[in-house]
Amino acid sequence: TTSPGNPCPSGAPTRRFAVSALDRSGFTNGGRTAFVPNADVTAVQKRTKTPVPLVLHVVAGECVTVDVTNLLPAPVGFSVAKLDRAEGSGGVNVGFAPDQNVAPGATRSYVYYAPTDRVGTAAIADLASPTTTKAGLYGAVVVSPASQVPGLSTEFSDPVTGAATDIGAQVLVHVPGATTSDYRDFTVTMADDDVAIGRDFMPYPTTARAGRSFINYQAAPAGDGANAFRNPGKVPWLTAYAGDPVLVHVLLAPGSESAHVFNLGGLRFPQDRFIHNSSALTARALGPWETLDAEVAGGAGGTQAAAGDYFYGDQRRPFTAVGLWGLQRVLPTPSGGTACPLLLVDGSSC
Repeated sequence: TTSPGNPCPSGAPTRRFAVSALDRSGFTNGGRTAFVPNADVTAVQKRTKTPVPLVLHVVAGECVTVDVTNLLPAPVGFSVAKLDRAEGSGGVNVGFAPDQNVAPGATRSYVYYAPTDRVGTAAIADLASPTTTKAGLYGAVVVSPASQVPGLSTEFSDPVTGAATDIGAQVLVHVPGATTSDYRDFTVTMADDDVAIGRDFMPYPTTARAGRSFINYQAAPAGDGANAFRNPGKVPWLTAYAGDPVLVHVLLAPGSESAHVFNLGGLRFPQDRFIHNSSALTARALGPWETLDAEVAGGAGGTQAAAGDYFYGDQRRPFTAVGLWGLQRVLPTPSGGTACPLLLVDGSSC
C-alpha cells in the first residue's frame, strides 16, 4: 500500500474522517455514486437516508486524515484541491507518482494540511476514471478560521439539533474570539452533465431536451414563469434567522459540462471577503472545479435583515428553468428585541 506521506508541521492539531465510496442508485435520476460518511453507509444502502455531496469541515492549521473505503467494483481515487499534501496523497495516477487509488473492497488513507482559512472551499473528486466523478463522486473540504482564544478550539455543530458534527452541507461554526464568533455555514454543490444546453447557439434547448442538472444531487421542479419558484422540492433550503451571519460556499462539481452563474436572490457579497471594501457582487460565474465563498453582506436577509424567502442558484435562465435553484428561508427575529440564537430548534421559531 502506498504511504500517504505527511505534509503537516510537527505538533499540528489533527482531525480524521472515515468515508466510503458506494452506489446510490435508486434515489433520484442523478448520478449513481457518492462519498458517504461511514456512519451513514448502512442507512444509505437500505435506502433510509438520502446522501448529499460530501462536505468535510476542518480548521486552519489542522492535519487532516481521510480514510477512504471503496465499496464499488472499480478503483476509486480521492483528490483534494488546494490543501497541502505529499506525493502519496495526490489522488490521481499521473507520471511517476505512486499508485493513488483505492482498490475494490480496500481502505486507504490520505493526509492533508490546511494551512489557512483563505483556502475557503477545496474540491474533492474521484480521478480514477473519466466517468465516476460525473456520476457523483465529488464533494468539498471547507476550511474555517482557527480560534483566537488560547485553550479553546473552533467547533462545528448541527444547525437543528446542536450536536457536534464536522460533516455536512449545513453546519454552525463557532470561532472563539473572532469578530464574527458564530455563523451559519452552507455548502451548495452544483453539477450538470448536459452537453447541449451550454453550446453556442440560440434558442437554448427546451426543458424537454435538457440533460441532468443538480444542486446537492437534487433538482427543483422544472418550469418557468410567475409560479415557478413556489417550492424547490428536495433541493435544500438555506434556513437562517434575519441578521444571522451567513457564509455560503459554492462548488461547481468536477466533470460538469457548462459554466454557471450563481446568485443569492439579489443579496450582496464581496468579491474577496478577505479584502476590506472589496467590490460587491450579486452574482458570479463559475466553471467546473471552481469555488466561491460568499459572505452575505448584513447576514441573512441582507443589509435590511428582511425576513422572507429568497432565490439561490443558477441565474442562467435555461438552467434555472430545468431546476438548478433553491430557496433561502429567512425567519423573522422574535418580538421584544431579543437576538435570536443561531440554533434552529423547530425550523420556524427561536
